[in-house]
Amino acid sequence: MTPLQEYLASEGLINMLRTNSGGKNPPQIWISQWQDGTYHYLTTKSTGSIGGEIAPFDSVYEGKICRDKQEDVLQYLQAFGLSILEASEVIEEIGVLPVDPPSTTSAKVHK
Repeated sequence: MTPLQEYLASEGLINMLRTNSGGKNPPQIWISQWQDGTYHYLTTKSTGSIGGEIAPFDSVYEGKICRDKQEDVLQYLQAFGLSILEASEVIEEIGVLPVDPPSTTSAKVHK
């Protein structure tokens, strides 16, 4: 995995997805690489930052990607320059819920 993928898989993506709580004006999210090489997400654009997309609403539950939002998250990651394969690897590393969260559906198992 690239350093950006590692950042997203370890903490970045889940924190970014949590920024959209369904309010009237969810923030746009950018990713920036600092001088020390670490990545951080921002809610304001800065020089050299990438992205600017609004996180998919209701896409994370208990630190995992919601199964019914997996495609939305895949597309969201591509807005930050990841290929479909790289985005899929990040999602796989984080994990996808085997069932929909109670807030979304009646928690039935997907096959």
